[in-house]
Amino acid sequence: MLSNLFLLFFGSGTFALPWGFARAGLFGGAIGVLSVAALTFLTITMLVRAKRLQQRRLSTVSTEGLSYAAIASNAFRDPRAGTLVKVATSCSSLGACAGYLNFAVGLIHPIVNRAISNMLDSPIDFSPVTLSLLLLPLVIPMTWIRSFRGLVGVTAFGNAVFVGAVSAVLLDGGSRFGWPTREDFLDEGGPLQLWPDSASSLALLISPCVYLFTVHYCVIPMEQEFSPLIRTLSRGGNLEPLRRMAEGQLHGQDSNVVTGRSNQGGSLQGWTTWASGFDGSLALALFGSAILNVVVGGGAYVTFGTALSPPLVGRAEPVAGCDTLSPYMCDNVVKNVSPGIAQTVTSVALVVNLGVTYVLMLAPAREYMEAFVLSVLSRRWEIFKPI
Repeated sequence: MLSNLFLLFFGSGTFALPWGFARAGLFGGAIGVLSVAALTFLTITMLVRAKRLQQRRLSTVSTEGLSYAAIASNAFRDPRAGTLVKVATSCSSLGACAGYLNFAVGLIHPIVNRAISNMLDSPIDFSPVTLSLLLLPLVIPMTWIRSFRGLVGVTAFGNAVFVGAVSAVLLDGGSRFGWPTREDFLDEGGPLQLWPDSASSLALLISPCVYLFTVHYCVIPMEQEFSPLIRTLSRGGNLEPLRRMAEGQLHGQDSNVVTGRSNQGGSLQGWTTWASGFDGSLALALFGSAILNVVVGGGAYVTFGTALSPPLVGRAEPVAGCDTLSPYMCDNVVKNVSPGIAQTVTSVALVVNLGVTYVLMLAPAREYMEAFVLSVLSRRWEIFKPI
């Protein structure tokens, strides 16, 4: 579970943070990232607690558990609230996945064209649309993956690849421009700043932070699948522990079967149990990734931000999406990386990470849309059923 959660909080949005740090400053950017991470932790834990309390009150559970939409329906006692959550979740999930696909195509588009041109010894220029269509045979099977638990090994690989990518970015910036000195900051006449110069500059950082940390609709089904009680039920267990908990008859360790918590105190075994459960995995993944996001965002900003000129296409115009005034940060820091092997390896690694994240982010929308389509087909079959 820790690997899956970590992947959600440390991914493609991380590469947009250096641009945000250029607006909010080094200290302002760090405080902004950590604040959004803290707010994310608060809201996710509130959501999970609401789900657990509803399960306890309803005295019922299944191997599917309560979905995000079911939580809203029960909380407001109105099925329309659940419908609203389904629509909003599907739009957000599909929008994020479309953004991932577009981002990935933008990264590999020049690499693919350059590689094919070299193989054929003649210039080839696939359009981004054509490349997107060529990727469909790879993308569509990803939508068939239904288990978060089965993705743990894949997400661990995706995390390792991404850590390698951000390390390459920081090493490239440090080797080309060096690490900053006091003279590189604004107070000493340099291009780097420590704090935002206005509220609007800080808001420009908050946008990529919110995009990076808003994954609530993925967390609920993930928590449900990794719940100790749900795993017991899926293997043929019974509902007696939950019924007794709802009646107030369970205390201590027995109640932890439902919540996934541990009462082992400060012992190593208790800490390990907490860390392997949802609550511990969420805290470790969220705040661990927040610290790494600060390191990557701030580190890339203070290295690439000292460049004397913007990244250029050839030797003429600046690369699209890059600032034309110092500090010359790009909306995606991969564009700041020196062209060649470093940029190619970083781009491919990021595409691998995007592919794994795509599977996790698509799951909520797929679930709701499948249920809707099947319900429509079921009603139509009943309508046309012979009498």
